[in-house]
Amino acid sequence: MIEVYASPTANCQRVTIALAVLGLPHRVVAVDRAAGEQRSEAFLAINPAAAVPAIIDRDPALPAPVVLAQSGAILIYLAEKSGRLLPHEGAARALTFQWLMQALTDANAAASLVFMARHGIIPGAGAEVQGFLDARLARFLGDADRVLATRDHLAGELSIADLALYPVVAHRWRDAEVATRHPYLAAWAERIAARPEVAAILPIVR
Repeated sequence: MIEVYASPTANCQRVTIALAVLGLPHRVVAVDRAAGEQRSEAFLAINPAAAVPAIIDRDPALPAPVVLAQSGAILIYLAEKSGRLLPHEGAARALTFQWLMQALTDANAAASLVFMARHGIIPGAGAEVQGFLDARLARFLGDADRVLATRDHLAGELSIADLALYPVVAHRWRDAEVATRHPYLAAWAERIAARPEVAAILPIVR
């Protein structure tokens, strides 16, 4: 059984979606960030960085429980544990890592800044700053859109790269005008959203 410490954020949802798609037994432990639970002594013992998601894998086949944070690291761990959603070697594995990094370090980071600018979290983020951040997110989503014009998934086959990017697209669907500006990305997102495991966790916010 894998314990998943999570809140309703894109970072956490990509982990819970991966667990559902992979069919790995797990239990979600809700962390109320508004109440400061991520800074509690109990949670800091799991992740001293005071951030979700984090997991504890208590599989009895392991020599000791695995405690892990950072959604990208968790996705890689789950894929390797299950033997799915990540090619074992060669160019296909490297390509999957390329798109995983693009999703996490480019698209997700840009989407977070768009959210903060729109909700007044970034001091002094007026219309000019918001426009710059919107354009930056659109550029990264456009990179994915162009690749998805020629294949069904980011790295060819369904992988952790797709599950990493999907929550970003689902949450920013309206802000980024995904359906009109990025048609191939939109079609890809609809295919991911049609999976029952995904639909139960994060439908597209239209």
